[in-house]
Amino acid sequence: MNVKKMTDIFNLCFCLVAVLFLFMYPSYCIDSAKDGVTTALYIVLPSLFPFMVLSKYIINNNIHIKVSKIIGKPFEKMFGISKNYAVLFVLGCIGGYPIGAISISQLLKKREITIKDAEILIGFCNNCGPMFVIGTVGTLMLQNTLYGYILYAIHLISVMLCGIIMCRFFKPAKISVPVKSSTHQNSISSVVSSANSMLNIASYIIIFSVISKFVTVSLKKENVVTIIVLCVLEITTGIKNISTTFLNDVLKLSIISASIGFAGFCVLSQCKSVFDEQQISFFKYIISKTIIAALSFVVSFITFSIILP
Repeated sequence: MNVKKMTDIFNLCFCLVAVLFLFMYPSYCIDSAKDGVTTALYIVLPSLFPFMVLSKYIINNNIHIKVSKIIGKPFEKMFGISKNYAVLFVLGCIGGYPIGAISISQLLKKREITIKDAEILIGFCNNCGPMFVIGTVGTLMLQNTLYGYILYAIHLISVMLCGIIMCRFFKPAKISVPVKSSTHQNSISSVVSSANSMLNIASYIIIFSVISKFVTVSLKKENVVTIIVLCVLEITTGIKNISTTFLNDVLKLSIISASIGFAGFCVLSQCKSVFDEQQISFFKYIISKTIIAALSFVVSFITFSIILP
């Protein structure tokens, strides 16, 4: 049986199960959809939208080239890739998912990056932002802002180590595609474009909130396997469930750290929608996120085992 046929069968089964769930548990679907709207409106939108507008404005007006001339050397030495891509890493680390993917997509549209380099960079230049890790996870969910700072530091360390591994293994080009003359775009176009992107992202968050509710209804919420499945599906829902579990603090924080690194299939779907017009393979992306998750778990387990009583 070929891959396409297996995918078609899986999609059919998934749709049948989803329809069955909608008919059996309509109240759960409505409540989970409301939770998705709340997450998108009050958590994702405030932290993501300003950075999305900024990143699109920077790329569209070739400001990334000027900034990369200043900060690009360490990036070039660390990862062995063109310094012109340094801003992608910075935006991806401070903006949050999927700002890095959006920035790379902008460069692809301008033909300033190759498909191969884009597939490598998306894995470690599309990361969780400090506002989510420190504010939402640390302060709101864990009731400890210090944990948020530690988790974000571990996330950055894991991302950089993954970037070094991926660039050494897959050998990206060290010279970037020549930059074309700047076509200035005003801030209004960046705002409109970002608003459209946010609607797309919010839609996936709502969809995966419903899917996550299906998992919690079908399986025991207290089960560790269920918690991990939720993290794999959607990062916010997964971490929210972990933060209230029976697990000890070290294991709980380590799983949260791994979840932040892996991001989940909701973020993967958002990234795929960003590259809808481009033929991008996400094989390297999944490898990168798996490496980041593994590194995050190990580093977090060691770190919190030392600092926690």
